[in-house]
Amino acid sequence: MDRRRWSWMWVGLAALLLVAAWTAGAKEITDVPDPDAAIGAVTPTGEPPTETPAAPPAVTAGEGGDGDFAQPVEGTVEVDPSLRVRAGVWGKVIGGLRDGAKITVIGQEGEFYKISWEGGTAYVHQNYVSVPGRKATQEPVAPPPPGSTVTRPPAGQEPPSTKPPTSNEPVPQGPKPTGDTVGAAKGDGTAAGAVNWALDQLPGGKQKGYNHNVGKTTADSAATWNNWCLAFVATAWGRKVPELQAYSAILAYRNCKAAGKIVNDRDPPAGAPLFQDTTSSNEWGHIFIATGRKTDSGDPIILTTGWPGYDGIHEITLSQMEAKYRGKYLGWARVP
Repeated sequence: MDRRRWSWMWVGLAALLLVAAWTAGAKEITDVPDPDAAIGAVTPTGEPPTETPAAPPAVTAGEGGDGDFAQPVEGTVEVDPSLRVRAGVWGKVIGGLRDGAKITVIGQEGEFYKISWEGGTAYVHQNYVSVPGRKATQEPVAPPPPGSTVTRPPAGQEPPSTKPPTSNEPVPQGPKPTGDTVGAAKGDGTAAGAVNWALDQLPGGKQKGYNHNVGKTTADSAATWNNWCLAFVATAWGRKVPELQAYSAILAYRNCKAAGKIVNDRDPPAGAPLFQDTTSSNEWGHIFIATGRKTDSGDPIILTTGWPGYDGIHEITLSQMEAKYRGKYLGWARVP
């Protein structure tokens, strides 16, 4: 075989090797997952998010309406793989945020944080955002049931108002809690147990009450029960009152009313849940618990949860509660 034929054979063999190498390389690249493929993955709430938008701009302290914090805080998204951004509370999905994304949180409405978003505002679920003093729980959540009359987050939400009470009447220090519910995670289903459990959540108590919605005890954080009024009262009753197993405080009131258990006076017995109506800025109402005691002027003394800017559990009068939250007083319920 002459030298020219050998040359052509080597050229042909080299060409074949180059084609094979290119084909193998192309297949390997194709098989590499697209870095953006996770955008289409299902999030813990069950819906696909959209692409990650630009980082949110800073905001001025106090910007916006009811529920805004005194100062914006930085939040960190903690979710796998991405978190939906909504136009409102349980509203239309308008974007998504990757795990680890930094956001500016300017307020809270129920279970949702209000954030700065593309020159405006949007909402993300608090379970997937860590802020100073509260770590993301990453507990799965679900939208409200179809046909619900409440369009905001589930059970136990109240308005983040910081208006001072108009009454300066001092609240007498109540008796120290006693019984089996002291130091317990929840009440025992009795009125006495409910009151003692609730009193035990005040500063100085054992504060072992457990809010399963956020995975914390009262002692873990002053904000453990913030915006969880119905959850607090239901837990005080050991989660054994059917009428309190509702989506919101106002729906719990309607349950009690339908069962003929609402009393429209200002003389609630110990452990009785008391209700306030919705307002133009609050669609879920408010619920708190009677201690069974009154001031010298006959004003009932109650125990209520707080909200951002009014953290913790508070022992105040019914009149003070009405001054803090302007919803109409609706009465108390005979339970269980």
